[in-house]
Amino acid sequence: MPGINTTASVYISKSEMDRFETYIKDTLRAKLFETLGKIEVKLRQRIKIYLHEKMRESPTYQSLVYGDLRHELGVVDPKGKMDAIIDVWAENIFFHPNINKHCVGTVSIGLFRSDYQDVLNLIESHYLSVSRVGKITIVEWLRWLLLEGTKPIILHHAYVDKVSKYSRTGRGLMLRRDNYGNHYAIPPADAGVQGDNFAVRAVATDFVLFLEKFLKYHFSREFI
Repeated sequence: MPGINTTASVYISKSEMDRFETYIKDTLRAKLFETLGKIEVKLRQRIKIYLHEKMRESPTYQSLVYGDLRHELGVVDPKGKMDAIIDVWAENIFFHPNINKHCVGTVSIGLFRSDYQDVLNLIESHYLSVSRVGKITIVEWLRWLLLEGTKPIILHHAYVDKVSKYSRTGRGLMLRRDNYGNHYAIPPADAGVQGDNFAVRAVATDFVLFLEKFLKYHFSREFI
């Protein structure tokens, strides 16, 4: 007995198709924003861990906490100060879902304020230095590292690496040197400016990959 073959066509008008596409986008967008709301706390927690891990791997962090930079800058308890600074960076992560007419939606995630004022205003970012003659100077060591590059920051002074009871860390002194050209600057390997400093360099290589992996994992669980 011969089979019966038939073809049915369904016509959908452009206005109906537009409404259908709008419905699909709105549904997906609602699910997207719902999922972002669910994972935001987890993401912030994971970024905090990530930041601490990456900063500790930074050569500048290592020198500041355990090496020569600690003595050059006179930072007492550098690990405690850096932990407080990194915590503020983690707390101030920029996380903002966006509606985009060209797609379902996007999310903006950012680290570090461009002016770094959130951490530069911390008490941990600077200290008062009192000379033997009673002169008080504010030492903004974090600002020097993040923004001042290799330009001279302590004029007519040079760092002398020696054990001294007058040193804040027990080693190293910033001594006056009136000879022309004797000015202290951050070592080139540790120097930084806006957009290129030890904090940015610590996360520059894989922060995007870290986010992609995190988001793909959590979105796959919600959408599939």
